[in-house]
Amino acid sequence: MIINNCTSGLEEAGVKTAESLEKILSLVVPEDPDLALVLLMIRKMASGELHDSELANLGYQAFGREYERPLTLIRAYLIETASASTRPLKIVRHNHPRMTADEGRMLDALVLAPRDPQACTALLRELCAAPDVSIPQAAAQLLARALIDMGCPLGAPDFY
Repeated sequence: MIINNCTSGLEEAGVKTAESLEKILSLVVPEDPDLALVLLMIRKMASGELHDSELANLGYQAFGREYERPLTLIRAYLIETASASTRPLKIVRHNHPRMTADEGRMLDALVLAPRDPQACTALLRELCAAPDVSIPQAAAQLLARALIDMGCPLGAPDFY
């Protein structure tokens, strides 16, 4: 499993120009609060910034008493996607207002998982550069369904 924390890698390499960061952080964090929360949790898990108790507290604040299910599924989605990938996934370490194309694809796959599984599969294949993405797709579908069940549908709610 390879995850490239891209902003820290750029800073270590001495690349701090706004143009370089903007090129890598090409997308704006979604305005949908549920998508933004999932992105934040993916980032925190990928960077190892949170201890389990801190992650549990963040999850409890976001999801209430049923927080363990979405946290477990977010972790599974991240691990399975990174494990299936044949290339490093670029994930921002910090709570940055912009996101990488890889982060955007991960979120888009989550939005597509319950409504268009074939499009989700195609997007995950592109993200992972791998032909078999059945396990990350299953994780995405489980996570999307869990969030819908908790009243946090990702993307446009009129699809549900």
